[in-house]
Amino acid sequence: MTAPVASSADPGPEPVLDWLPLDRLVVDDRYQRDASRTGSRGIINKICREFRWRAFQPPTVAPLGDGTFAIIDGQHRVEAARKHPLIDRVPCYVVEADDLADQADGFVRINADRRQVPGTVLHQARARAGDGDALQLEKVCHAAGVRIARYRPAHGCEPAETVAVGSIRKLIFNYGEAPVREALETIRAAHPETRDALRAPLIKALAVFHASYRRADGFDRERLIRVVGEQSPLDLVETGRTSKKMFGGSASAAIVAALRHAYNRNLGAAKRLPEAP
Repeated sequence: MTAPVASSADPGPEPVLDWLPLDRLVVDDRYQRDASRTGSRGIINKICREFRWRAFQPPTVAPLGDGTFAIIDGQHRVEAARKHPLIDRVPCYVVEADDLADQADGFVRINADRRQVPGTVLHQARARAGDGDALQLEKVCHAAGVRIARYRPAHGCEPAETVAVGSIRKLIFNYGEAPVREALETIRAAHPETRDALRAPLIKALAVFHASYRRADGFDRERLIRVVGEQSPLDLVETGRTSKKMFGGSASAAIVAALRHAYNRNLGAAKRLPEAP
């Protein structure tokens, strides 16, 4: 049982839940975010496309005294509901906030105290809900002998664990299952006992490497495993970060270039991997 926390703070008037027409909900842009930006429009459209009442959290609003209500939190949800042809009202969490300062304070407190759900936890929930992309990700990781950690441990992931679910998901979409599986397998083979080896930048670089060279004449996967094993995962990731900072480009491209250079060392021209396959 969670221990009680002593507090002398006055919680103020109790809120109420009420269904309110969308045309009575207004936004004060003196403290609210601009929902017309590209990122916000994308979020609003996604909520609208996938709208389900079971996933809808009531926005927090405050009465303005003229029949309208200021949206303190939940602007994106409200705008998504406005775009839905079957919705003209939403359930709201109505609080007392008598002036602009109180409303802005409510906005700050709600958003400052909000903790983002880790991507690994969202992935687990998506997989349990039968999401196709999440199930595909789990299949690829399982085939490579990789487990998805629920949380990132303070001392780093176990050798066969990763928290890079967002990166792996994008890589499967961009390159397909095989190069991503081979990237995970390469890291596992090169660093079987190294904690935190399955880092997103290294996974991405090796997925790109395999997508580029896996069908190249004479490509020696065992040689690549040896090359990857000669440097720690942290050093390889740092190589990418340093190159990006100094010369621009992407960190993954710098890691690919470093691995290709090491792979080609002491090889004859016929067996060397080209810069542009």
